[in-house]
Amino acid sequence: MDIQEIIKNFKPVAVKFNSTKDCVLVTDTNSKISLWVDVWKEGEDISWDWNQYIFTTTDKNDMLIKALQENIYIAISVSELVMEYFENNQ
Repeated sequence: MDIQEIIKNFKPVAVKFNSTKDCVLVTDTNSKISLWVDVWKEGEDISWDWNQYIFTTTDKNDMLIKALQENIYIAISVSELVMEYFENNQ
């Protein structure tokens, strides 16, 4: 599957928290690619950020994750999902 096809068909699902409940595993149900997302509460607001920020340019999977994280459609759909998951499972 190429990156454009993954983006076009991206359907994320929140799978689980990590053991400290500050990171959510999100998996695309179509491509089975998984992304970890940091999530935390600041006052009344829920904030999030991509967990992976260091990428090996010779690693195809790292470059795929980087491209997904840079896509605004992916960011919006993941942020909404992660914030809802955080609210409902804290």
